[in-house]
Amino acid sequence: MDYTYEIIQTDDKLPLNIFFHNVRYVPNHWHDSMELLFVLKGKTTIVVQNKPFILHEEDIILINSNEIHTIQSDHDNLLLALQIPDSFLKEQGIDSEHMTFNCHSFWSGPEEQGKFDEVRTLVSTIMWVYNKAGYGYEVKIRSLLLDLLYLLLRKFRSGQKPKENQISKRTMDRLLHLNEYIQTHFNQQLTLNELAERENFSVPYLSSFFQKSMGVSFRAYITRIRLEHAVKDLLTSDYQGCAR
Repeated sequence: MDYTYEIIQTDDKLPLNIFFHNVRYVPNHWHDSMELLFVLKGKTTIVVQNKPFILHEEDIILINSNEIHTIQSDHDNLLLALQIPDSFLKEQGIDSEHMTFNCHSFWSGPEEQGKFDEVRTLVSTIMWVYNKAGYGYEVKIRSLLLDLLYLLLRKFRSGQKPKENQISKRTMDRLLHLNEYIQTHFNQQLTLNELAERENFSVPYLSSFFQKSMGVSFRAYITRIRLEHAVKDLLTSDYQGCAR
């Protein structure tokens, strides 16, 4: 199975990434974040660990961290996506490496939709508060996030992760370690040779590992990281300028 690692850029002040998404095709990928997708309009197909699910308006699905998934649709659609990094989950005592959640509204009948309505309400409220960004909104969003995690623990926890089609722990640890180093030193003169020597890899192996796991070359990956940070810095400076 071909797949790539997706970097999740969270808000500087908050342990989340939340956004509206109009989907045509997102190829196989994985990330070290839990992801909730709420279909606001239209229809889309999501394949998780080789299992396809067709979602319609009002459907909601939770994709556990490190699960390989793809999204595609030939229809006009709008999704609300909420991504919560493993680091925040671990701070709350949630072992995302072994624990899974089963939150698929389309598998449940009308009599069970009450608990999914709670999820829909919390995710929608988080987006509303995030967009409004009023005084103290960070505190409110953290409170809502904890309410959401409590709800997931009480009503959607399903047990241990199955081993089939999982990213190997060795590969995952290596990717996360490399990404952490690059994120910390992206503004320095990083080269493939230097990183390979530092990590005790051969240059051809590291080059191949990046291409296979990240879906791009090492040089393209570094460029993407620098561009993402430049855009974030620009948006932050514009916001601060407007605030003054």
